[in-house]
Amino acid sequence: MSIETKRKAPWYTHEYLRIALANFAAGKVVVLFDDGTRVQLDACELLSSEKIEPDWEHVTFSAYEIVVPAENGGDAFEIPSSAIRALTDAAFRLHLAAAAAEQERLIGRRLQDLRHQRGLSIPELAARTGVEPQIVELIEQGDHEVDFDILGRMLAALGGKLTDLVAPVAESPREASDGTLNG
Repeated sequence: MSIETKRKAPWYTHEYLRIALANFAAGKVVVLFDDGTRVQLDACELLSSEKIEPDWEHVTFSAYEIVVPAENGGDAFEIPSSAIRALTDAAFRLHLAAAAAEQERLIGRRLQDLRHQRGLSIPELAARTGVEPQIVELIEQGDHEVDFDILGRMLAALGGKLTDLVAPVAESPREASDGTLNG
């Protein structure tokens, strides 16, 4: 995404996600954002698959989330403003999907870099992790969601850590002989 696109996209401003007002009336949650956008959703759209009995009459909100208490005094249910925007703004939903796809691609590439550095083939890594070789290949290509369990097994088999996924392995800075970092 270009810098110019980032400047034009409203989600790159604080006002886009910041909640100015939120309330519940007649089965609807109404949210006014700081950028002036007003959205209205059926309350049931905001509930996850969790089995809670929401007390919509006592909804509170902060700058970036709506808090729905449980009727039976259980844990409150928090709804992030980004979830509300994703439900009500198709362009933001597409942006989130594209960002997730890019993250999958980057993680796959970094796992592949680690595998190459360790001199392992896809079938060897698959055997060490208990993951089908086709799935390992799809993960490395960024074409398969990787859950935390599989990610952990792959990193363990590669002798890696989560921090290895933060920066590309092949491009990480190396310590020079004089103790300084160079890249």
